[in-house]
Order: sequence, then C-alpha cells, then structure tokens
Amino acid sequence: MRNVGSDGRLRHLSRVVDPGALACLDARLHLAEGDRYDWPAIPVGDAWKLGGLLRDESVESHIHLNGVLPPLYYWVSIMGGEIPLRQIELFLTNQKKTPSSAQIWREALTEAMFLRLRLAARVQQGFYSAYGYKVFAHLPTIAKEPSAPRSKPASLDPQCRWSDMLRPTKPTTWAQVRDVALSLSRPQRLSVSLEKPCFMLADPLRIDPGVNAQRWHYAEGERRLLVHAARLLRDEPENKALEADLLEYLRIRNAFHQKLIHDHGTTGLLRFVDGFDRRWRFSIDKRRVPHTNPMEAMEGRESRHRRISHRRRRLAARQERDRMATALDGQLRDAFNDPQPSKKITPQPLRRLEMRVTLPDGQQLLHTLRAWLLGIADHIRADLRQQTFHHSQVGLVIHFIKSSNPQCQAKAVDQAQRLARLLTSYPGLRPYIVGIDAAGNERLAAPRQFAQAFHIMWNTQKDLRPRPGEPHLRLGGTFHVGEDADDMLTALRHIDETVRLLLPQPQGGRLGHALLLGQSPQAFYQRRREVEVMLGTHLLDLVWAQGKLTDHSKPEHVQWLRARIEKLLDGSLLGPDLETCYRAMLECADALVKRRRAGGKTPDDPVWSEAELLEKIKFKDDPAKPLSWHPDSSWLDMVAQIQKLLREELVKLPIAIEANPSSNLIIGGYSRYQDLPYRVLVEAGLPLSINTDDPGLFVSSLPYEFSALYDMLVPELGHRNAQRWLGDRMEDAKQGSFLSSEVPVGADHPALEKDKLNALFCYRPDCR
Repeated sequence: MRNVGSDGRLRHLSRVVDPGALACLDARLHLAEGDRYDWPAIPVGDAWKLGGLLRDESVESHIHLNGVLPPLYYWVSIMGGEIPLRQIELFLTNQKKTPSSAQIWREALTEAMFLRLRLAARVQQGFYSAYGYKVFAHLPTIAKEPSAPRSKPASLDPQCRWSDMLRPTKPTTWAQVRDVALSLSRPQRLSVSLEKPCFMLADPLRIDPGVNAQRWHYAEGERRLLVHAARLLRDEPENKALEADLLEYLRIRNAFHQKLIHDHGTTGLLRFVDGFDRRWRFSIDKRRVPHTNPMEAMEGRESRHRRISHRRRRLAARQERDRMATALDGQLRDAFNDPQPSKKITPQPLRRLEMRVTLPDGQQLLHTLRAWLLGIADHIRADLRQQTFHHSQVGLVIHFIKSSNPQCQAKAVDQAQRLARLLTSYPGLRPYIVGIDAAGNERLAAPRQFAQAFHIMWNTQKDLRPRPGEPHLRLGGTFHVGEDADDMLTALRHIDETVRLLLPQPQGGRLGHALLLGQSPQAFYQRRREVEVMLGTHLLDLVWAQGKLTDHSKPEHVQWLRARIEKLLDGSLLGPDLETCYRAMLECADALVKRRRAGGKTPDDPVWSEAELLEKIKFKDDPAKPLSWHPDSSWLDMVAQIQKLLREELVKLPIAIEANPSSNLIIGGYSRYQDLPYRVLVEAGLPLSINTDDPGLFVSSLPYEFSALYDMLVPELGHRNAQRWLGDRMEDAKQGSFLSSEVPVGADHPALEKDKLNALFCYRPDCR
C-alpha cells in the first residue's frame, strides 16, 4: 500500500483495482490473534524522498469532506445496513437516463450483503472445525438477539444459526438482508452513546472494543473477514464454495470501487460534482406531522412520526461525527505514519487542515456543527485510558455549490445570511469557521453570481464588534476557478472577476486550482480542435480582453478584437458602449449600490449580472446560442498575452494558488504530472500550496502528492533543488492558511470536554 506512490502504473492500478482488497489477500500478511486491522486505506507514497519535509509540520488548505473518505468506508456502511438503498441509487445511477442500472446495483449490493454474511459463516465454521477456535467469537451471542418480524424467511431470520446462512437461498429484498446486518450489530449500536467517542458504524463482523478502549477502525470487520477467508482458502484449495463466494463478493466490491474512484477517461467535473450528492446521511423526513389528537399536543406527547424523525436526526448526526473523525484520522494520522501520540506536554508534529463542508439545511445546522466538532475531538483524543492526544489544528471552510439551477445564486445568498446570523449569535463558533468558498462545476456558474453571498460575509466581518472576551470573526475567501472551462479566455476572465469582485483587498485570498493561468494556450486548444461556447459568454470574453489590452497599452490585438465584436453584433456597437461594459464588469460594491438605488433597482447585489452587461452593448440575440470556431495563430497570441498580463497583476496582490496534483491531473485532462503548469506559476512569482482536494476519490494523501511532485521535479532539478522547491510550497501554504492562533490545537480543543462544548453553543441574540 505504501509503495503505490513510487510508480505511475501502480497509481493507475490503485484506481482500477481496489488496493484494500489486494492487501487483505496477500499471503505475506501474517497477523496474530488480537492484532489490529487498522492500516491506512489510502496509499501514502514514499516519504523517504522528502527528506523529512512533512515530518514536523504539514499544512493542507484544500480538502472536501464529501470526497475525503475512501470507497471502503461507504462500502462498510452499506454492508452494515447504515445507508438506505434509495440513497445509494441517487448517485450510483442516474435514474432519468439509465433507469435499468438502478435495479442492477440494487440486486448486486443485496447479493454482496448476503455473500458477506455467508462468508463469515463459512470462515467461522472452517476455522472452528480445523483449529478449534472462533474467528468472530461475538457472533453467536449477537445472533440470539430478537429483532426481526416473524414474516421474514427462516434463512434470513436473525435468530437463525450461522450454519443456516450456508444455504443457497438468495434474499428476496435488500431490506431483509439489511435487517439481518443491523440486528447482528444491535447490542453494539445500543451500548454506545452518541456522546461517547468510541461509537462505530453497524458492522456485525467487528469485535466490540468496549467503552473505554481506543476508537475502533471502521474496516476492522471487513479486513478480518477477507484475511481469514484468504487464509482458509489457501489451507483448503479444494473448497470451491468458499472460492466462488469470495470471488463474487470481491467482484461486486471492486465494481463499487471503480464507480466512486476517478481516473483518466471519466467526464471530468461533470462526474466530480456527483460527490456533492454523496452525503450518505439517513433520510430525514422534513415534513411536519401535526398532532391529530389535541390532548397529545397539550400534554406534550410526540407522535410516532416525530419520534422516528428525531431518531433519524440523531443517527445522521452520529454519522457526520464519524465521517469527520475518520477523515481526519486518514489524512492527519495514517497518512504520515506518526509515532504514538503522547501527553499534553510532549510536543508532536503539528498537522493543520482546513476541511470544506456544506452548510446543512434547516434545523440540522447546529446538530451537524456539533457533530463535526465532536468528530474533530474524537480524532484529537487518541486513547481514552491513557489520555493521549494528536497535535492537530482543524478549521471549517463553508462552501457554496455551483450548479445550473436558476436558484443557485439565491440559495448561496440564503446560506450566506444563515451563516452570518450563526456567527453573530453564537460567538463561540467563530474560531472554528475560518473561510468561505464556492465549489462545483465552474462551467455552470460565473463568479459574479456569488458576489452577493461573499459580500454578505465580508460586511458581517467588517461590522461585527465582539464583546470583551469574545473571539473575533476572521474569515478567508477562496474560489474554485480556472480548472475546467469551455474556452481559456473565459477562464481567464473568471479569474480576474474572482479577484476583483469576490476577494477583498488588501486581505486577498486564494484561487482554487487556477490551472489555466499557467497552461500553454497551444496545449489547451490542441485538445479542442473546435471551440464551442455560448454567444453571450464569448462576447463578454472579447469585451473583457479588449479592455484589458487597452488598459495595458497593448494595441496590437485591440483593433482585431473590436472588429470581431462588431461582427458578432452586426456592426451595431458604439465605442462608448464597449468601454461602459468593460468598466461595469469590474465595478463593485458601494458605487454600484448607490447607482442602483437611485435608479429604483434592488441594491442588494453588488455587481452587474451578465444579462445586464450584455444590455450595455445592445445585445439583442439569445445569449445561450452556441457558437463554434477554430482558434488561429492570432487568437493564440492574444490569449497568451492576456494570460501573461493577468499573472503580472496577480503577483502584486495577496493572492495564492491552491494546487491539487492528482485532482488536476485527472480532471484537467493531463497525461502526466510533468504537464501540470505549477512551475510556470511559481516562476511568475505566485504563491502555490500543495493539497489533496478529494483524496478518497483520487486515492491520494498529502505525502502521496508531495512524492509525486518530487518524481516530477528530480529529472530536471535534481534531488536537492526538488526538495527546496517543495519546501517553498510548504512555506506558501503556511503563509496562505486561514487557520489563526484562535483555532485550538490538540488537547486544548474545547470539544474534548462536554461543558466547554456546550458553552460554544450558547445563544447570544444581542451580539453585534
């Protein structure tokens, strides 16, 4: 697992074949009874190449909670019955385009759950008869717990003997198999409180660690099953039934792995956005069920529907807590192979991370925030009995979602208003929310659509006056831009608009990815022999490029651009209209709001919309009309000049770039790490940090990314210069981090103590 970072072919193989399953089947793996099955689920690369660069400290500023966990985490959740099948179908399949695939996945996952239980029965029976001991000693006790209705088939009844699972009877519904899995783990689920740190997902194959033991790894039961099944099969090669069940189970699991993992050949960001739907929560009934009996309402009795909804909310909060703790363990503990954590006094490697999360809706906001803080505390609290802690510093970055929904802008504004009210009324939460972002498919939403949401947060931060003893509100701004676009000129315009309209000066901020700021225009257009964009977007690109070249006294392309614009508008363009449109693109905040208020328009949005910009150049056609053309040498020269001018402007501003090598390689369509334009950006003087983005989707970690870049740099720079280059990127990450000194580190985190955690959620309605 740790050698995957040394070979590009192994990196590709780890995205095609489940590396966790291969590790469990390796004959060289020898574990004694009682050993932990808690090795990392994601390869971490070759740390020896870095010369101790990440040994004492690491900083990561671009990682998403929805994509940080590996497919194995979700697989165990499904096999344990934690995730309803209807949620699985939402993102594994597109029921509108391929409704038949939903049925295929339903049948495959149902069969996998049944095969998993039957494999456990075969392993239990084989080891007990051959060696006289039970691999899963807790299973007979759990199997006696009554919970299933009598209508269930005998072969699926939780009260049946494990030998009954060896029957070839196939399940009729997924719910029946799920009930078996849940009932087998029922004592574990009921014995662990939501407020205790050693909770776990439902897994009938995981040994109960007890209340005071170290928090259990989510894949313990799954790995123990595969390791013992492979060992039994090696001892009994003639056991064809076990071999058939194991191969079929691994086939379905590997198909699930390929479905979630990204690799070359996928549809880039169009598939990447599916990760935002991978919430994996329990379905929560948002409908309010009124009391049918007035006496029930008077006496305060809850109806059955209300009790079920409350239970689902508690389970959703528990799963969010487990997701956060597991994600931090994988990226801040397993990835670096740090030594055992120690007491509060002993210094440890400082691990700093900004986790990007989506703001929950409705009443789940405070419950989910509390669950995330408890998850951070679970990661920091390494062992309950020895009182050891990880030296980690974690902050939350709230991101808005880009989409093609017409209500995308309104939803972002609503989320910003809710976030502003939260940070105003709950001052204790201010140190833990460190920034805002907008993520998703950048082709679907321009940066100016999020200007109002961003400015709500900047105005809140500017106007907020904390009381004595209350923490300040310190938010950083970042924005996903310049990674995937229909046209390079569109991406460059969006980068310029992001810096001017969204990131306040002199505070500045960061740009997520921004690859097209350094990529060669020839390489970009070589992959697109024909460019197709919307007519309105292309006109705004040309107006922006013409104004940019005019401001920098570069007349060689100005007349050519002007003629192209007038041709698209049938010669109806006037000079002042072009200048007015360009200035309005860069106009923001107070002056525009005053002008709009004087004209009777809504003054809330601090920027002009793209429709209003097109009106300034008297555009009357359909802005969504497709336009295709072939880029020539004049176009390539113009784009290269614009790109260079934009880099020169950004160097003078406090703007940094968030680079994500594996993500950029796959989604950006590059064939190798050497093609990534990082060195161009660094040589231009732009700060650049190295991050993982979605390590669960790209089978990556921070040491993995650094070792991959080391392999990229060594052939040209040599060992010493390559390490120096990577060390400079570490310094850039430290300087651009949103984590301030107010964010608690390690054992100082208040969520470790219940009273301090409750104080964070103390409501202050009169805070200003």
